[in-house]
Amino acid sequence: MVTVNEATTKPTTGEPTSSTPETPRALDLVFLQDATGSQSPYINAARDGIAKICQKIIQSQRIDADKLRFGLIAFRDYEPQDYTMVAKDYGFTDNIETIRNHLSALRAMGGGDGPEAQAAAMSKALNMPWREDAMKVVVLITDAPPHGIGEAGDFFPQGSPDRQDPLNITRQMAQRGIVLHVIACEPTLSQQYSYASEFYQAIVDLTGGRMLPLLSADSLPDYILGASIETAALEGLLKSHASDIDAELSSRSVSAEEYAEKLYKQFNQQGVKVDSLEVPDSYVDSRENTKNITTWMGATSLQEAKGKIAPSTTSRLQQVSMPGPSSSSPGLFASSIGSLPFGSKRMRTGPMFGGMPPPAVLTAPSMPIAHATPAVPLPASSVTSTGIQQEQVLRMVRQVQARSSPANFGPKA
Repeated sequence: MVTVNEATTKPTTGEPTSSTPETPRALDLVFLQDATGSQSPYINAARDGIAKICQKIIQSQRIDADKLRFGLIAFRDYEPQDYTMVAKDYGFTDNIETIRNHLSALRAMGGGDGPEAQAAAMSKALNMPWREDAMKVVVLITDAPPHGIGEAGDFFPQGSPDRQDPLNITRQMAQRGIVLHVIACEPTLSQQYSYASEFYQAIVDLTGGRMLPLLSADSLPDYILGASIETAALEGLLKSHASDIDAELSSRSVSAEEYAEKLYKQFNQQGVKVDSLEVPDSYVDSRENTKNITTWMGATSLQEAKGKIAPSTTSRLQQVSMPGPSSSSPGLFASSIGSLPFGSKRMRTGPMFGGMPPPAVLTAPSMPIAHATPAVPLPASSVTSTGIQQEQVLRMVRQVQARSSPANFGPKA
């Protein structure tokens, strides 16, 4: 058996610069894995990449080798849509082989209607035995929305039958310092659903996380790795400025956005750099997208927000050109995972195919792509040390706001 500590390789060399923030040395990283019929390539990608994810996180010198734990929660749907599983918590482990075996045993099947049991999985994640001194990260991997956000054909239009509300759960995550990232399996999520993309953007914004558009299963380990390293870098910076941020926001003289802009200018003048995950800029928000995201963020429950959400006439997903199987870009680490076509709800229970189609422009049949620009090749993701970005500072400010002043957290719906 291989433990996290045994899987390490020699750390990268180089002393931290004065602009490199101090970071936490323990990490609890939990995967919420959609296990419905379209998810086979993503489950395989996580399984095959888990050891390298571990090694690269430790090589970043952000996390101590003996303080890294992984958790897995798999989910499908509620009865009668699916009788095999609602959500299953596999618990925390520091043993790579254990988490790999869990992923190997997980089979993609079923799913019923479009929306799934994300709320049940999020609830289990919220109540896991997180370590107080650890950085807490949840990565949700899915191509579907939760129940109750207004999607057509939802068998549970009023929300999950277990009464778990993902907005409420997200706010509790934010208050407890749990950062949620959503890896959206595209183009399915944007093509098939009217509200999912905006909803997921809202809940990651509430916790200080990111929504990452996954356009190839091969990129999944890179995204998990990069999101974890970036979160660690920002968490270290946040800790050293949390009291100042809290004092400014408690005075109510400035909004989170206003103070984030001020702090960003200060960091920029100081030359502060952080390790950042660079991914293709595949989402562009129109005014109506932004309004809906703000409405979701300002609501404390799905029911409070739904009556104020209007269907967007423009997709957030831009035109991009899919990389073919001959792409030479290795990403953060070269992968032997075979490319597979994207799943869709219409083929959830059908067979999965074995090869990626030739490069093609991704478009949503029911919704025009934002800015109808010519398709561009999809670049590789990477983690680089760069000057801190304004949106990263805003995420930090929101995290402090959520942890210290939950009653005043988020814009008003």
